[in-house]
Amino acid sequence: GDWVCAIGNPFAYDHSVTVGVVSSKGRKIYDLSFDAYIQTDAAINPGNSGGPLINAAGEAVGISAAMSTQGQGIGFAVPINLAREILDQLRTRGHVSRGYLGVQLQELDPDIRRLLGFEGQGGAMVVDLLPGSAGETAGLKPYDIIVDVSGRPVVDGDQLIRVIAGRPPGAAVQLGVFREGATLAVRAILAERRLDEGPPIPVMVQQAKVEGDALGLKVVALTKKSQADLKIPKLRLGVMVERVTGLSRGLDEIQNGDLVLEVNRQPTPDLARYRETLKALTFGEVAFLLVYRPQPPGMFLAKVEVEQSKSEGEGKD
Repeated sequence: GDWVCAIGNPFAYDHSVTVGVVSSKGRKIYDLSFDAYIQTDAAINPGNSGGPLINAAGEAVGISAAMSTQGQGIGFAVPINLAREILDQLRTRGHVSRGYLGVQLQELDPDIRRLLGFEGQGGAMVVDLLPGSAGETAGLKPYDIIVDVSGRPVVDGDQLIRVIAGRPPGAAVQLGVFREGATLAVRAILAERRLDEGPPIPVMVQQAKVEGDALGLKVVALTKKSQADLKIPKLRLGVMVERVTGLSRGLDEIQNGDLVLEVNRQPTPDLARYRETLKALTFGEVAFLLVYRPQPPGMFLAKVEVEQSKSEGEGKD
């Protein structure tokens, strides 16, 4: 809600100023585990990138970086504190070198904490690991909750990523991990984060209303052709979302083409296992779906309210 203005040269119009407010913080538009952009409705266009985002006191609070092509008044800026952290590296090396665990994280809400039996404060849950990454080599697993880094408490996923990124590649860290009711120490040797360019964000298309299952989804089997076309790793076994039909709030996160790998931590590698798992659901309860998105690749945990009785959802694809 704070007022900000963006200064730049949009479309070669030198020294242009646009005004708006901070719409949100911590937005993720390329990398689900690392991004923390400032969103603003101050107009940002090609030519603004690299220009400052300034608050009402004249302080630079961000660096304009991106805009949404699907809407108006949706621009993004790199937080100034993040930029300041890397200035020395840019001056001395010409590029940024960051420590990297290679894990994808999900924030913890009260329902996820109950699901995992975690009663502590803070923490960040591991939802996926890159093959061969530092996290996988160290022995981290999906559903692990990282609670501290070398004794420093983890407040949330964004803070954990900043702490790890602030350490040099090759550094050793001791991770406090909550797993299946017990706390253990995991030693990891950090790798270097690659400078991969994020793929474009897929557009959500409104579909015609069709009948779905108890989770508000219309799913189909994952074919070999789809797996090859979308470059889905062989270990990602699940059913593919053909359409989202329900109204549960958690369904807003799910898109056509996503794969449902687990429901309430029960693997759903095919339609038969998926339907069998749905039989155990009851109307009104909360179900947790482990979802893999092929483009851009990523994993997340969606919390969905069961919308139909299990008998109504049986037998539907």
